[in-house]
Amino acid sequence: MGTRPDAIGLVFRRASASRYYRFSMDRERSYRRLTRHLDGAVLILAEDDFTYHEDQDYTVVVEAIGDDIAVYMDGERVFRVTDATHDQGGIGLYAWASQGARFTDIRVDDFRDTARAVYAYDFTTSIYAHFQHQAHSFEDDVWRGTLPGAELTAIRAASVPLATAPGTDEGRAWSEAELQPGLAALLAQAPTEFEVTRIGDGAADALLIRCPEPLTPGRVALELLRSDEPLAQPARPKSLKLTGVTRSAGDPNAESLGLLVRSAHDPSGTVIERRALPGPIAAQPITPCLLEDDFKNPAGLLFHETFGEQALDLYDISHAGFPSPNWAVNAGRIEQTANTFDGAFSAANLLKRGTEARFGSPDWTDVALSVTLNSGDNDSIGVTFRAQAANKFLRFELNGQFGYARLVYVDGGSARQLWTQPFTLVQNRDYDLRILAYRRRIVVFLDGAHVLDVSDTDIPLRGRAGLWCWANVAARFNAIRVESLHADPLLWSPALDNLDAFTVLNAPGAIQGPSDWSVQSGGIVQGSNIHVPGEGPDAMGTMLVGGRDWTDVIATVAVTPGDNDALGLCVRVASPDTYYRFSFADQQNYRRLVKVVDGTVTTLWQQAAGYPTGTSHQISVKAEGPRITVWLDGVQLAEVTDRDIPSGRVAFYTWASQNARFDDLRVFDGSRRLGRWRIVDAGTIGGPSSWRTRSGQMV
Repeated sequence: MGTRPDAIGLVFRRASASRYYRFSMDRERSYRRLTRHLDGAVLILAEDDFTYHEDQDYTVVVEAIGDDIAVYMDGERVFRVTDATHDQGGIGLYAWASQGARFTDIRVDDFRDTARAVYAYDFTTSIYAHFQHQAHSFEDDVWRGTLPGAELTAIRAASVPLATAPGTDEGRAWSEAELQPGLAALLAQAPTEFEVTRIGDGAADALLIRCPEPLTPGRVALELLRSDEPLAQPARPKSLKLTGVTRSAGDPNAESLGLLVRSAHDPSGTVIERRALPGPIAAQPITPCLLEDDFKNPAGLLFHETFGEQALDLYDISHAGFPSPNWAVNAGRIEQTANTFDGAFSAANLLKRGTEARFGSPDWTDVALSVTLNSGDNDSIGVTFRAQAANKFLRFELNGQFGYARLVYVDGGSARQLWTQPFTLVQNRDYDLRILAYRRRIVVFLDGAHVLDVSDTDIPLRGRAGLWCWANVAARFNAIRVESLHADPLLWSPALDNLDAFTVLNAPGAIQGPSDWSVQSGGIVQGSNIHVPGEGPDAMGTMLVGGRDWTDVIATVAVTPGDNDALGLCVRVASPDTYYRFSFADQQNYRRLVKVVDGTVTTLWQQAAGYPTGTSHQISVKAEGPRITVWLDGVQLAEVTDRDIPSGRVAFYTWASQNARFDDLRVFDGSRRLGRWRIVDAGTIGGPSSWRTRSGQMV
């Protein structure tokens, strides 16, 4: 449990952001609840009054088999319901206004009959590794059988003491007995494992022992034991069987136990425990483990600045030139107010030695660095990252004096520019900067819009981060966060030298078609005037669809109109008539974001504005959970909330736009991840959430 007494729990069978089951408990509101979520409709399946204790561990087990759903807490079943709405999906950890919530020992077991074996053992001469393996194919279950009285009497007459060596008379008696109809019927079906059948009337029974492979009498010794007291019926063993225990009263280190793997078995996640009472999952100790995470590696939120009075104690301040810097914490942010700089006062000076407040671990590798920059001066402000020494780092900077944004690699006394573009810095305005550094790739977003994506083989792969400015007397830094990055942020960036990865979708009823999608000089051009008559939101034309069925993405493309009609970019294209579309048209004077579901069009946002013709424009669309955000040429136009289309591909779009050109398509991962976990912030207040792993816990 955490330090704030609100809701905590887990979700399961999560098919999408709006379709799942959730178990949660809330101390402040004193409930424990199982709910079903279906496209915005929430149904309470079970609920009781419960107040959890803060900073106390609770073991929660959810068992979902078919339409039977049961919830156990600390070994006691608290809910059991029947509901068949959701039959599959992933799992998730859930917190609502619960600061400091912690999750440990997460395990998912596969209860399906079709659970796949991980290993298969192939023995060329036997299905058993050795005799012990053969003997323990016995299922600990004795069958009952009957024989006619005369046959049973003959068997008893031919029997000998167990200690007697096998002889020809005994063998001849067996050969005669197995020809009799009663015993022949028992022997008709071949055994599949070591099998014992008890035959008789209870007075003097016989045990029929059979195995799918021969037991040589001369090499087998038999011993028969019995208990003086009735024994509980043993459970049938599965692939992993406990075969022996050696105890020691004086030395616990001398105690041991024997385990036998009877059939193909993945030992991953197997736990041997001594329990006073079986827990709810004790009956399935050998079920293949689908997920296990020990949370030992630091991940998630690595650094979050809260701007306390002693915040600068975590930073190493350095500078070059004069005067000395003046770093301080003021009004909930970090500021630097001295005009500290060194070197030539020009745009050509790539080194720009100024002042830096460096923080974090030198072992940070793949990270996402977020910070809000605000400058009351027109000189340089930015951040450093992958810093390995005082003069070896990467730096992203904005400069109003010389009008540029720039990424440079500084190594000692030299600096190399990796990327730059013209930029107009507006003083006293917040700029939300997010840098994704994954291996050799650097991706930058500014105010949510994609700015750059470069790869370089010589840049450092690990290092600290820093706040930086040069000749700037009013540099301000806020919202400083560093999170681990667990996958390449670039999902797709096709070369656009062929159409093999795309599918053409032409609207039914379109005129002046068909569409004419082609490759020209490293870009894709749609050459025809294809369109469905009408200029409203339902104006359909042609789409070129590509990519995969992604959930959270940031798609960006450069578009160049060939005339003054509509073109744009679509995301979450689930089918030809279900998707989100941003388009703009100069002749019709609109910029518009629409939702199309099963052919029904809904306008989510619209603005009366066109576009300058004859120039290229950058469109970026971000779909993250229920939020859809659109940027045009780096300026945010719209942000709306809609949950109807959870995933899909991307597409280029035109309506009566002849010779429209599309270049440099890139699709980035718009989700936040924590190792194998994807963070989903369904709430809209108090975010973003701050998940991390530490000391074997997810918090």
